[in-house]
Amino acid sequence: MACLLQNSPITSYKIRYTETSITTGPITTTDTSFVATSLFPGTSYIFGIAAVNQEGDGPYQQFIATTTQPPTGMIILQSFSLTSILFLP
Repeated sequence: MACLLQNSPITSYKIRYTETSITTGPITTTDTSFVATSLFPGTSYIFGIAAVNQEGDGPYQQFIATTTQPPTGMIILQSFSLTSILFLP
């Protein structure tokens, strides 16, 4: 249902973000800030937010495009049966 009662107080927000063709969310929160975790280095993301009130969800808007920083270095650890790659910030 659309957020028809436009002057009704916002009760929460829904956040979603997309990397290429993979969409994460919606993540529902009452906070006015959000920290996205588990993002990949050197990857572009598009974030959108929708307000929710007693009438339902509003449309996603405030689309923000950003790219995470690439790693500055890499450590490769190898053993007989395992290879680990660690990215340095």
